[in-house]
Amino acid sequence: MLTIEHPAVNGRPDPHPAADDGWRWVRTARLDRLTKHIDRQARRAAKLGVPGPALELGEQVAVADRRRDAYGEESITYRDWQAARVTGPAPRLNGWRLVARVEHVTAGDTVANLFHCVPGEDAPARYRTAGRVCEHCNRSRMRRDTFIVTHDDGTYKQVGRQCIADFLGHTDPNALLAQADWATGSSTALLDDDEPAEAWGMRDYARWPLESVVRYAWQTIQNDGWVSGSAAYNSFTTSTKSRVLDLIDPPRFTASEVSARRAFEQWVAEVKAQPCDPAFVESAIAWAAALPAESTEYLGNLRALALTRMVSAQALGLAVSLVTAYQKAHERDVKRAEQARLFPKPWAESSHVGVVGERSDYRVQCVRITYHEGHFGTTALHTLRTEHGDILKWWCSNADNRLPTDEWLLIKATVKAHGEYRGTQETTVNRVKNLTPKPETTNA
Repeated sequence: MLTIEHPAVNGRPDPHPAADDGWRWVRTARLDRLTKHIDRQARRAAKLGVPGPALELGEQVAVADRRRDAYGEESITYRDWQAARVTGPAPRLNGWRLVARVEHVTAGDTVANLFHCVPGEDAPARYRTAGRVCEHCNRSRMRRDTFIVTHDDGTYKQVGRQCIADFLGHTDPNALLAQADWATGSSTALLDDDEPAEAWGMRDYARWPLESVVRYAWQTIQNDGWVSGSAAYNSFTTSTKSRVLDLIDPPRFTASEVSARRAFEQWVAEVKAQPCDPAFVESAIAWAAALPAESTEYLGNLRALALTRMVSAQALGLAVSLVTAYQKAHERDVKRAEQARLFPKPWAESSHVGVVGERSDYRVQCVRITYHEGHFGTTALHTLRTEHGDILKWWCSNADNRLPTDEWLLIKATVKAHGEYRGTQETTVNRVKNLTPKPETTNA
């Protein structure tokens, strides 16, 4: 794909060099909708047995729009465009013209047809009492209007609204292309209802460098914490993704929104003050790029972003979550390394300890606590490892007796059972008592 660093026309490519042959620049995000329009007409033309349109695609370019972010620094937003042209006419059955619109009026059990004839045309009398049937598709339905058309050979037909375009002509496919073209910014037929034709803000065809997004996300999380989209929705607050969007493309405040603008500027100053090490950004991206291709869907998508190093508007939330995903993975690696240092014996080589029914002392470390809801409240499952690397499990329902994690403790416990979980031997204990001396406190 060709990248245009300095667009010549208002953030868009120059007019296509072969514009005289019908080529136009189209936003790639609009191609799917344009293609659906053209394909629908092509299928209709094939069904009618008449010539139809076809869409040809040419070169693809990426326009680099250099702007200022919320920090006042230069940022780059890439927007993709592709050359396209339409060949062939809109499908239409030749020789037909409109005679009248028939309005079907219902009052109780009485049905009457009101005729609105084209000046100079007259419809046959038999349609005065005709039903709501379309003589083209032969379907009868609750239509409010039907249309009378006539052929040059004197044939008349009553057709429905969905079929009238076959006789009078579908939308000109070149007009559809023009609506998607950069040169017709005032047309919005192919745009979303809430999107202006002049798309200068955050739009679905924008892309940003992954390095910039990760940097914004890291600073935002440092300042405001991580807020997912669902959490933001439930707590009526702003998600981290939305805050990153505000940094990339700052909101436009009117002259009357003085307090809102000041609050935003204060927040931006706080976020900008958060340190962001470029080495962290590169490490996070390198970690995602090194993920195995057969990872989960989420990790696989992170890997794809890291390999392309570009973020679309649809993938912005995924890119923002890369920061927390990398942090959690880094914490897991550090913890695993510490566990490997403390317990040379691999987890899978755990052995049973003690004798069932006997009570003994053990030097252990609580490596994990998981909580489970039951009929009698919350029970905490403690996973303990002895100094020899053997695994003990203890179910504790009393919150006051729960053990601290990642500390060496001396406990007294009764062996309840010897079991196995996923091929690893483990010992279930109960009546656990923490014998570790508490640190002495001195009065000041």
